[in-house]
Amino acid sequence: MGIVLQQGTTIAGRYRILGAIGQGGMGDVYAAEDLRLDGRLRAVKVNRPPSSDGHYKVEEAALLMRLDHPRLPAIVDYCPPDNEGVEIVVMEYIDGYNLRTFMDQSGEGLSLLTVIAIGVQLADVLNYLHGQCPPIIHRDLKPTNVMIDRTGEVRLIDFGIARSYKEGAHRDTSLLGTPGFAAPEQNGQSQSDARTDIYGLGALLFYVLGGGRARTANAALPDHVPVDLRGIVYRMLEPRATDRYKDMEEVGRALAGVHARLSGPIGPSWEGSPAMPRHRQDEREIANINFGRVHPSANLARQIVVASLSPGAGASFVAITLAILLAERGLHCAAMEHAAVSPEWYALLDSSSLVPYQANKLLDPRYERYIKEGVQWHMLRPNRHAEDLRDDGRKLNLMIEQLACDVLVIDLSGSWMLPEAEQLLQNADHLVMVADPFPSKWTMKRLAAAEKVQLEREAAGRATHWVLNKDVPFSRRKEWMDMLPRRPVAAIPQLPPDKLVNLLWEGRWITEDRRLRKQVKTAFEALNRKFFEI
Repeated sequence: MGIVLQQGTTIAGRYRILGAIGQGGMGDVYAAEDLRLDGRLRAVKVNRPPSSDGHYKVEEAALLMRLDHPRLPAIVDYCPPDNEGVEIVVMEYIDGYNLRTFMDQSGEGLSLLTVIAIGVQLADVLNYLHGQCPPIIHRDLKPTNVMIDRTGEVRLIDFGIARSYKEGAHRDTSLLGTPGFAAPEQNGQSQSDARTDIYGLGALLFYVLGGGRARTANAALPDHVPVDLRGIVYRMLEPRATDRYKDMEEVGRALAGVHARLSGPIGPSWEGSPAMPRHRQDEREIANINFGRVHPSANLARQIVVASLSPGAGASFVAITLAILLAERGLHCAAMEHAAVSPEWYALLDSSSLVPYQANKLLDPRYERYIKEGVQWHMLRPNRHAEDLRDDGRKLNLMIEQLACDVLVIDLSGSWMLPEAEQLLQNADHLVMVADPFPSKWTMKRLAAAEKVQLEREAAGRATHWVLNKDVPFSRRKEWMDMLPRRPVAAIPQLPPDKLVNLLWEGRWITEDRRLRKQVKTAFEALNRKFFEI
C-alpha cells in the first residue's frame, strides 16, 4: 500500500477514505468511514516508513492503546507495517479545530481566562502522561497538536515523537521537536523528561498570549498579560530544566491560581478535574467561536444560507440563481444542498449536462460535485440521502470547512427548523429568508421561530435578509409584507410558469433565457448589495 490514499480507497476491508485532513509528526491523517459501524467517522493516520534509527511508529499506537484519559484520542484499530513499511493507526475523530485555527476563529484573540483554561487542561493531561510507568513525554507541544472540540474541551493529539523516559540515559536517541517550541535539551544536550513538556507548554502559552507569535530570543510577553502569569510562563521557559517547575502538577496549580484570582476558582480543586469547568466568560467565548465556518481572517468562504419561511416558497430557486449571479461577478463560488433537505438539485440542474468536478478535497459521500456557470455544485445523491449513516453532520462540516472558494451558498429550504440546521443558522455570515404570498402555508410556529432566529443573529452581529418571491401586484400586498419580521430587501417577480417549465425540461436555468435573466438580475441586485460593498 502506498503512503498517499485516494478518496474512496478502503483499507483493512473496513475504513473508506473520505479525504486528507492534516499532517502529523510522522504521517498524514485522513477522515474515513467505518463501514462496520454504519459509516462512523474515524481519523486514520498513515505513518511513513521508519526513520534511520529503525523505530516504527508502532510505538505511538502502543503508547495510546494503554492510555485512558478524556483529553487523549482513543485508538480504535491498528494495522502493522505492510511490505513498504507503511502502517495505519485508526483513532476516534475529534470534531473541532486545532489551536491555531481556533485562534483565527476568535478574530480579536483569545481572552486571558480562555488561555489559562486551555493551559490548565493541557497541564492536566500532561500530568497524567508523566505519571505513567515509565513516564511518557510528548515532546512536541505546538498549536497544531492541540485540538479544541465543539464543546470547548482540549484534546492533545499526535504522539509521533513521544517517548518513554529511560532511567540512566544521558540523551535522546533522536533529536526531534518544533523550532520555537522545543526545549534546549531536545538539541541533544540531555535526555527529555517531564520538564521538557513544561518548557513546551510554556512556549505554547507564550505563542497564544502573544497573539500567534512563537518565542524568539529576548522576546517578551505583551503588556496586558498579568505579572503573575508572566512569571509562570517565564519560569516554564527557563533554559535549564532544573530552574523550571518540578512537575506538571505544580504548573497546573499555578495557572489555576491565576484563573481563580481573575475570575473565581476553576473548580473544587485542580486534581481530578479531567473535564475542567470553565468560567462563564470562557463559555461565552467558546460559544462565539464559529464552528460552522471560519473567521474571515482565515481566508475561507463567506457563507450565505438560503431558507424558506414555508415549504415551496422558493429557497432552492433563490439559492441556485444567487450562486450563478455571484459567480458572474468574478467570485469563486460554491453552492450546495444541505443534507437535511430532500434532493432536488439533481433534477433542477439537469446533472446530465454538468461537468463532473474532482478536487483533492474531502467529499461527503452523499454528494456529487459538478461545475457549471463558474459554480462548484454540490448536489445530494438521491440514492444516498435515505441511508442512515452515522456522523453525517461531522462529514458535512468537514466538506464545508475544506472548500476553497470566496462564497458558499447553502440551500436549507424548509428544513431550517430541524436541530441539525441550528448551528448553521446561527453562524452563517448572511441568512436569506424567502417568503411567498401564500400565507395558508405560514404557521405561527414558523413565524415565531423565524423571529427568534432573527433576534439571535442580530445579537451576534449577523445579518438576516428577507426576500419576497413570486411577487405579483395584488390589493393586500402591503399586508403580506407587514406580516414578515423585517422589511424585505428584495422582491423577485412571479416568472411565467410556462417559460419556467420549458427551461427546466430543456435542462436550462432561467439565467440562460435573455428576458428572464434581465428580470431576475434586476431583482437580485438589491440583495447582492447587502452582501458586498458595491
